[in-house]
Amino acid sequence: RTDLRGSSLQAADLSFAYMFRTRIEGLDLRTTTGLSQQQLEAACGDQTTMLPEGLTTPASWPCQFE
Repeated sequence: RTDLRGSSLQAADLSFAYMFRTRIEGLDLRTTTGLSQQQLEAACGDQTTMLPEGLTTPASWPCQFE
């Protein structure tokens, strides 16, 4: 449930990152490693979030916050 908006994650290894409800709207994640589709499904991004090759934008994005 971390808010990473505005952060730079260039070349970050996200292999063991717990991404539940992590806000990644607008981030460029194209150079990250270890990011899985399952992690993305748990996170909150939007149409401006750039993903590594081979991963797709989850249908649940953008997340609805209460």
